[in-house]
Amino acid sequence: MNEEYIGKETTIDFGRDLRMSQPWRSYPSDEVFTIVKKTKGGLYLLRDCKGNEHPLPKYRIHYFKK
Repeated sequence: MNEEYIGKETTIDFGRDLRMSQPWRSYPSDEVFTIVKKTKGGLYLLRDCKGNEHPLPKYRIHYFKK
């Protein structure tokens, strides 16, 4: 299993409807998140600077677009 992304910092793609949903409204576009783990459902758990964790699909995470 390739887990080199664990602990890496990234920004996310707020495009389309993500900006309109909670909890994403409160984050600035340049907010930096830390990738915590991949969930069994295929989402990635991201942690913000306050320690809050949120699941997000891979296509929304800029780290994977490098």
